[in-house]
Amino acid sequence: MNRWSLWAITGAAVIAVFITFVALSRPRFRLAVPSPTVKCPIVRLEPSTLDIGNVEPGTEVKCSVEVANDGDGVLRIANLRTSCGCTTAILADTQLASKQLEWMSVSFRAPIESGEINHLITFDTNDPRRPHVSVPIRGRSSWQVECVPGALEIHGVAPNKDHTECVELVSQASYAFSVRNVSASDDQITVAADERVTEGRRRYRVTVRSNSVGQHCGYVSFTTDSVRRPEIVLPVTFWVEEPSLVSPRQVIISSAHPGEARFVALKIREAPLDFSRDNISLETEDAPSGGLPFRLVSAAIRRIGNSANAVLVTLKIEVPNREGYSRGIITINGLGSDRVVAVPVAALIRAKSQPISSEDVGED
Repeated sequence: MNRWSLWAITGAAVIAVFITFVALSRPRFRLAVPSPTVKCPIVRLEPSTLDIGNVEPGTEVKCSVEVANDGDGVLRIANLRTSCGCTTAILADTQLASKQLEWMSVSFRAPIESGEINHLITFDTNDPRRPHVSVPIRGRSSWQVECVPGALEIHGVAPNKDHTECVELVSQASYAFSVRNVSASDDQITVAADERVTEGRRRYRVTVRSNSVGQHCGYVSFTTDSVRRPEIVLPVTFWVEEPSLVSPRQVIISSAHPGEARFVALKIREAPLDFSRDNISLETEDAPSGGLPFRLVSAAIRRIGNSANAVLVTLKIEVPNREGYSRGIITINGLGSDRVVAVPVAALIRAKSQPISSEDVGED
């Protein structure tokens, strides 16, 4: 084989390899083959929310929800649940064929107290768009005539002093009613009608009074001409508390520097005329290790108000000279009948922040 024949064979081989490479590197085009249609269920609810409106407390409400399958596949329903024991939901058929509908029976008992109703019915489906379905139940439990607020809790009543709160009898949808009689459980509670009367609304002033320190419980009874609510009982609880002889009852000193002096003001409701600096002391209960205790630097006393017995005491207190949490007690004696009042003191002590020098700040 001569030289020219060898070159011809080599050239033909190179061309064949090139053509094969180009053919293999070109994208392959194929006809798209449509995939078979997947039959999917579609769940539909009517109504999607159960609004039961206003119902009387304790009333049983029955309603229904239409559950339909608007898709082509079989709709499967599982894990039907309610958010509380006062609600039940029953669905007889949990597998719905295409275009089939079923009624879900819902039974609900309103709470015996007045208030908003918010509950939920939930279930799972094989609808790929709605795997978890919820049906809210909304409404309000309320009497035809009810008292607002439904109960009175009164704190901080001074001994042998009147304390008055206002309540209203309110009807739903301006229902006309009249109050035939009002009474209280005992003589510590009195009730007076307010002259401002509007349609569907009556206002009353409830006054409590007792000279006995502690908790007191009673009630106010309203008799109405309402067939549904002939009697309304308003529970009344109040606490009679002896006014604090010294206020505030505790002193908190926040973010003080070690050894810093702070001013603290105390008001004493009844102090004898000979009350002086000698009747005040300051002791340390807990201080950072190695630090000095609290120190009472000075005390200024002056009479205030119309009463000659009330005084304002301004104390200058030096906190411990170590960082940390410190506790102390201000003791006040000589207030008559050998009475001694202890006022807790708490201080959070932190070191002063060090200024940043120019050497510590880098330049951009």
